[in-house]
Amino acid sequence: MFIIPEFNTGNHNVQTYKGTVEDLNDALLVLEGTRLGILPNIKRRLNTMERKYINANSVFAWNETECGMKRWTDGKNWSASKVSGPFLTYRELDNNKNFKINGLVKQSFSLITKQNQKLHLISYISSDPNVVKGTTPTNDSKLNKLSLDSNIYQDRLINYDREKNLIKKS
Repeated sequence: MFIIPEFNTGNHNVQTYKGTVEDLNDALLVLEGTRLGILPNIKRRLNTMERKYINANSVFAWNETECGMKRWTDGKNWSASKVSGPFLTYRELDNNKNFKINGLVKQSFSLITKQNQKLHLISYISSDPNVVKGTTPTNDSKLNKLSLDSNIYQDRLINYDREKNLIKKS
């Protein structure tokens, strides 16, 4: 037993999902997986030790309404945000505020359900083209058969056009 959780060296697998979130459909499948209890929901900020294990293909999801966590903190330096499809994306910076060579790219996505639950997802990918991408939720047998409940999610999200990476107008 560890009195200070930060020193619990056996507690490194705190991520929600290990894989690559490529588009809105992938993000929604992860969020639906957490809602149904198939994937773990993050309940608190990561401690210093846990943050060290953030790497390419790490995905974290949480319900702000349940846990009260509005912002994600990972201890890394990031560029200003850029809109990329449904995500805000950030590039990892080095100590001189330049893009870190082979650094991470952070994707951020949030939504509000019809029940006013605010859900968040953060995923990390590598800017290094040689790093192998993880399985996408769309290709993961645990998640790819899930259907989004129209009583939970906004219609514009359910009507997402994956081919064009656009949200269709209702």
